[in-house]
Amino acid sequence: MNYSDKFLKEETAISPVISTILMIAMVVILAALIATYAFDDVNVVTDVPQASLRAINQSTDGFTLEHQGGDEINLNNTRLLVAGKDVSINGSIKSGETIFINTTLAIGDQVKFIDVSSQQVIAEFTARY
Repeated sequence: MNYSDKFLKEETAISPVISTILMIAMVVILAALIATYAFDDVNVVTDVPQASLRAINQSTDGFTLEHQGGDEINLNNTRLLVAGKDVSINGSIKSGETIFINTTLAIGDQVKFIDVSSQQVIAEFTARY
């Protein structure tokens, strides 16, 4: 009996194994492509302005906001919360500039500047005067 002839005649067993591996590989690649496309828009990261802001000249009538450095803040895209209440502000403030925020302010009030698009806090402080 010649064993080399036996191996040459049983070649059909390799074909189902290879086709199964190729099908699995194609399904995995297709799933990765679909997942990449589907989740592409979900992870949109917006840039939050980075700035050092501080409140000076605090009084019951409001406070002066001083921009000590960092990115320019567009106040139209910023939400200002004083003691949990929205305060309307407009304009923009650059490094080295100040702007007076006219609002009722009490000692201990929490003041937060929030970037509207990302909902991230730019600056926050507690009123002390």
